Amino acid sequence: MKLIDRITDNAFQNMTLTGNAGQSIKLSMRYMPSQQGWFMDVSYEGFRLYGVRVVASPNMLRAYRNKIPFGLLCTTKEGVDPYRINDFEAGYAKMYLMTADDVMEIEAAVYG
Repeated sequence: MKLIDRITDNAFQNMTLTGNAGQSIKLSMRYMPSQQGWFMDVSYEGFRLYGVRVVASPNMLRAYRNKIPFGLLCTTKEGVDPYRINDFEAGYAKMYLMTADDVMEIEAAVYG
């Protein structure tokens, strides 16, 4: 599991993440003040996902666990979804890129 530590208080961000097996994962994030929240797009090989709200979750990509070899975990200090533009930069929220093994561990521990 790798901490994604490049998230700033910039409202529009694009980054390329590198998974354990060298996967190239494109992550775009945008802050929507009218929604008081962060939204993301994820692109990996032929997989595309657009406009997913960033929430405090053991795996925000759980619905796709059989299609992609990674997951995204988001935690916050109080368990509340990140809602301020500086939540990641200030350390209130953290996002992690999980490997396929991490996803399996979360599945067993959280969802049984």
